[in-house]
Amino acid sequence: KSEKDWIRPFRAFSVVVEVELRDLTARLPLPPNSALQNGGPLVKIDFLIFELDKHYTSTRMQLTLSEIEVTFGHKYADLHLSGLQYRGSAFFSAEGLPVTAPTLEYAWMQEIEIGKLSGEIKVEDIVNLALWLDQIILCVSDKASEFNPPYELKIGDEMKYEKTKVSWLGLDLTTMCKNAKVNTSVAKSSVSINNLRCEERGGFLCT
Repeated sequence: KSEKDWIRPFRAFSVVVEVELRDLTARLPLPPNSALQNGGPLVKIDFLIFELDKHYTSTRMQLTLSEIEVTFGHKYADLHLSGLQYRGSAFFSAEGLPVTAPTLEYAWMQEIEIGKLSGEIKVEDIVNLALWLDQIILCVSDKASEFNPPYELKIGDEMKYEKTKVSWLGLDLTTMCKNAKVNTSVAKSSVSINNLRCEERGGFLCT
C-alpha cells in the first residue's frame, strides 16, 4: 500500500505509558584512571518511574527518580542526591484543521526539580565526572543522532508559548585534595524562563 492508504480519517487514540524500575545499579564508564577502583564510580537508585499520557490535544510526561548515591573507590568519597523530578506538558490545537491534518502545538511547559546534592568528593573525581558529562553532551548534541519528523510545522514564535522552570534544593559538598578540604554550601534556588513578556525570543527570566 502507498503511504496515503495508511492515513486514517480520525484523530489518534490516546496512549498511556507507565514504566517503573526498582533497585537500579550501574557503573559510570569513565576514562582510565589509576586512582579509580573497578573502572568507575557506582551509582545506585532505589526506583525510577516514567509516566506518559498522550492525546491529540496534549502530551504530559513525568520522570521521577528516588535518592541517588554515587560511590567512588576511595574512602570518604560519596555523593548523595536527594531526588530528581521532571515534568513536561505540550498542548495542541485542532481548531480549523481537517481531521487528517496534524494538530498545531501552541504551548510547551517543563519543570525540573533537583534535590539537594551533598557528600564528599576528591578533585580528580570531579575532573572525571566532568569528562563523562562532556561525552554525554557530545552524544546528545550529535547531529547524526537527531530524529527528523516526517513533517515540520512552521509555527511563528509569537504563536507558541514556552516556559521552563528549574528548582534546586541546594548544595552541601566537601571537596578534598591532598592537604586540605573545602566545603561549599548553596541555598535553595529556582529560575523560570518564558517568552510571554518579550517582543523577541529572548525570554523572560525570573529567579
